[in-house]
Amino acid sequence: MVRDESNFLDIWLRHYQTVLPQADLVVLDHLTSDDSIKHAAQVHNFQVKPVNHPAYDDFGWYTERIEAEQRELLNDYDVVVFAESDELLWHPDGLSAVVSRLKHDAIRAVGWQVIEQPDEPPVVVDRTLLPQRSTWFRRPTFDKTLITTVPLKYSHGFHHAEPEQPRDDDLLLIHLHTIDKRWAREKKRRIVTYADYDQQTKQTNLGWHNRVVDDEFDRWWSNLELQFRMEPIPQAISDAFPT
Repeated sequence: MVRDESNFLDIWLRHYQTVLPQADLVVLDHLTSDDSIKHAAQVHNFQVKPVNHPAYDDFGWYTERIEAEQRELLNDYDVVVFAESDELLWHPDGLSAVVSRLKHDAIRAVGWQVIEQPDEPPVVVDRTLLPQRSTWFRRPTFDKTLITTVPLKYSHGFHHAEPEQPRDDDLLLIHLHTIDKRWAREKKRRIVTYADYDQQTKQTNLGWHNRVVDDEFDRWWSNLELQFRMEPIPQAISDAFPT
């Protein structure tokens, strides 16, 4: 599901069209106001489903809407792959191989988050991504169950799914939220301007990191480097990554 994803939508489409038929890619558009959907449609062939909900980042509604879409798609497809706009699934044998030899109802990925280093320039969108970055860190909360043959029940953020599924340690969920510091800063500044931001989400402090701006953003970014162990992205993965 997207809103105003001018940076990530094109990357997401480019990545998943390498493993799935373009016409089978479905994007849920939650009141996009920029040209990202229009621009992407000029380059890619994908389905757009408008969704209208009066609040942004209403985690309860968001989760239920994704679960409903998954159930609906499973009426037409044997396997459904779900990923948010800044999440790229990758397997050394290719996602199509994972799907074709699936032995369980669903499979869980291993979460890694790519992060920009101080000496690295901004990402060039039309170049392969991972060679532009040297560092990532392990994020167990992103060990998400995103490839499934059965409807799943998700926690907020899709970090957990029921019924629980086995993990494929070669299936990586590469999270791009911090691949470009400028993109991350701009997105959070944009989010806090949404007049329809869900008030209950604010009051319960869910997704608090989505709303950090200015000095608070800088502290949040610095804390990532303190909280997690930074590791070099393996050259073999960087070289093999298609997007």
